Amino acid sequence: MYCLGIETSSIIGSVALSEDSRIIDEISFEKGLIHGRELIPNIKKILSSRNLPPEKIGLVCVSQGPGSYTGLRVGMTTAKIFSYSLKKPLIAVPSLDALVMNAPLDYDYACPVMDACWDQVYSCAYKKSKNGWQKNGEYSILPAPETADNIHKGAFVFGDALKRFRDVFEKKGRFIIGIDDAIWYPRARNICLKGFEYFKNGRHDDILKVEPMYLRPAKL
Repeated sequence: MYCLGIETSSIIGSVALSEDSRIIDEISFEKGLIHGRELIPNIKKILSSRNLPPEKIGLVCVSQGPGSYTGLRVGMTTAKIFSYSLKKPLIAVPSLDALVMNAPLDYDYACPVMDACWDQVYSCAYKKSKNGWQKNGEYSILPAPETADNIHKGAFVFGDALKRFRDVFEKKGRFIIGIDDAIWYPRARNICLKGFEYFKNGRHDDILKVEPMYLRPAKL
């Protein structure tokens, strides 16, 4: 089954193409929330580069959030239109579930931290298992100090919230800080892989009901 993955929750957007659990290609459009302009052309590009007509896509997977309000709306709307028009199933993948897949499995615990603006952080705790990272808490939005207080000792902490709050987490002195910014952002390849895993395990999202996960109302 060919899967199209769409990731628009952060400043770096991406699209990916996979066949079952094998990644075929991924395209990133970086630096600056330009997803509304870049998303559809890059979907066309990734399909045409493999001579794959849209009708051959068997599953559409999209980042659900949390993350950028505008980015999430663009990604979710595009995924819904694609899914509905081609009569293909849709799976929405929480952005933090995709982000944690960037973490090395060298540690027992991991906590991705995403900048939520207004001095807050999106996060979720994960624990290593034989099948990779397993969710070990709830998705949350909290001030950075409260987020740090809730993270397990020895956890691998990484994500773009470190750009502003690295000192907050380092002062705790009990985490491993992931300083490589190449792993700080969710990727469409992980949206594909996690979405296919959900689908294979029997999950099917209703395209008329599934919505972005904002974790808070929009600030006016």
